[in-house]
Amino acid sequence: GQYLALREQFLLVSEPSTKNFTSAAAAALSQDYVGMICKRTSAYRVVQAAVQDATKLCVEEYGIAPTVHISGRLDLTFCYIPTHLHYIMMELLKNAMRATMDFHIKQDDEDDTIVTHQQSFQSLHTPLSRYQRIGGRYHGPQTQSKRKAFPHHKLNTNNVPPVTVIIADSPSNEDVIIKVSDEGGGIPRSQIDQIWSYLFTTADNNVQENILQAAPVPAATPSSSDDGTSSTAALSKSPILAGLGFGLPMSRAYTRYFGGDLDLISLEGYGTDAYVYLVRLGERKDEYA
Repeated sequence: GQYLALREQFLLVSEPSTKNFTSAAAAALSQDYVGMICKRTSAYRVVQAAVQDATKLCVEEYGIAPTVHISGRLDLTFCYIPTHLHYIMMELLKNAMRATMDFHIKQDDEDDTIVTHQQSFQSLHTPLSRYQRIGGRYHGPQTQSKRKAFPHHKLNTNNVPPVTVIIADSPSNEDVIIKVSDEGGGIPRSQIDQIWSYLFTTADNNVQENILQAAPVPAATPSSSDDGTSSTAALSKSPILAGLGFGLPMSRAYTRYFGGDLDLISLEGYGTDAYVYLVRLGERKDEYA
């Protein structure tokens, strides 16, 4: 049941035209599958679906989302599990988008603070003629105050750097490699080893605390929100961009299960590159020996 639901969800997201496809087309499509494994997994379509899902969460969190540029082997198909690949790409894209938004919102805050201080200094040297006399007092020109904190930021898709995805493969490649790059400020070197630990997160720790507080309660004392729904149900309706602390370790577990890997290279102060190494299933005779 879980497999059928995951497969149906993936097909509907990655192939909008299949929502109303005929039984003959559905039968032809099913021939590509052996259980959960798709013999012709399109890396590009899976990445596109993950981009749509991650963008939706980012927009709900920040109001906008970085654009995503996909390049490389867009025509590539290989034998893999699409739902696994979608999960991995979704996690990497969510992290990249959140880091990009947080880093540049912080930079925008710092820029506005500098502008405000400069204007305050300039007001000390403003000629008296530029002041307005009201009720016997002189009122100077309004200085630009520091912008309101998130989510009322001034960023838009034109001044937020994009996230880039490169799909690499060739006949001589040992693996299919997908690179996800962002300009989200990178990760401190002291935290590189920790990011692979379950429950570790660089996001707000309140997310985990809220989940614990929203744990199921006895029926005799139901916990409900203002609209009458249970706290657990209310939480499940709210999309979570980051903060659970198991996205990266789970993604690496998915890749390593079939002999691949997931690695991150961080340039603190600039951004992070994530490398996904995927083994083409069925091509290594000794992979399950």
